[in-house]
Amino acid sequence: MTRSNKAETPFSTISIVAISDTRSLNSSLSEEWPTADLFIHAGNLTQHGTKEELQSAIEWLISLPYAHKVVIAGNHDIGLDKSCTYRSSLGPSSGTYAVPEETDALINSMSQGGITYLSPERPSVEISVRECDVRIYGLPYSPLSPGPSAFMRSRSEDTWENVNGNYDILVSHSPPKGHLDQTRFLDHIGCTHFLSAIKRLRPRAAIFGQVYESRGKETRIWGHGRCTTLYNVSVMNREKTLSPPTAFNLTVPRRSGTVGEPLPRIDNA
Repeated sequence: MTRSNKAETPFSTISIVAISDTRSLNSSLSEEWPTADLFIHAGNLTQHGTKEELQSAIEWLISLPYAHKVVIAGNHDIGLDKSCTYRSSLGPSSGTYAVPEETDALINSMSQGGITYLSPERPSVEISVRECDVRIYGLPYSPLSPGPSAFMRSRSEDTWENVNGNYDILVSHSPPKGHLDQTRFLDHIGCTHFLSAIKRLRPRAAIFGQVYESRGKETRIWGHGRCTTLYNVSVMNREKTLSPPTAFNLTVPRRSGTVGEPLPRIDNA
C-alpha cells in the first residue's frame, strides 16, 4: 500500500519574516519584501505612541504583502495600552494620545485589515498554513525601565506564569534574560519570566526585539531532538536607521485536530 505524502512527512517547513522596533520609521524600509507564509511584528510600531502614529503604522502593516500577519505592541505603543499614563513631551509633534474608545477603534482597524493583534486579552492564535496548524502565543510586556512604559511591569511580576500548552512560536517585546538582551552599556535587561516560559514550553521559535544592539539569533538545545531558536528581530539602529527584516524557515508538525486548549483559528487566505 502506498502511504500518502502527509503520512510520510509529519512536518512541514514554513517561511517567516519577523521585525520589531520600526518606531514610525517604516517608510524608510525597502519596498521589496521577502516572500513568506507568515509575518510577525514584535512591538514598538511607533516612536511616541500617538493615535496618528498608530494609524499610520497600521495602514503600513495592512499594505504588506503577506497572507498572515501577527502583531504585538511594545513599550513605545502608548495608544494601545489603556492603563498607561506615560506621555512624551514630544508626543504633541506627532499627534494626540488615544482615549480608550480610540484604542478600541485602532485595535478593530487591525482586525478589519487582516492583522492578528495579540494582546493580554487575546494572546494566542492558531494559523493554518501549508497543512500545518501553527500555534502562536504573544505578549507585549517588558520589565519596567525609564522612558515610554506601555505594557511595562515590575520585574517581580511574572507575566508569563499562567502560560501553558503546546506552542510553536512565542512572541514577546522583551528578550529573555541573558539572551540577545545586552545593551550598549553591557547590561542584560531581558525578562527572567519570559526565559522561564521558554524553558517550560520549549517552543520551536521565540521572537522578540526591544534591545536593538543585540539583534541576531541563538539556539537552545533541549535534547531528544528538540530545540528553540531565539530571534531578536529589532531593526532599529543607533543612528535611527532601520536594518532589513529577519527572514527564516521554521519546521513545524502537521497536527490532526487541536492540541491542548482550542485557540482562535485563522485558515489559509
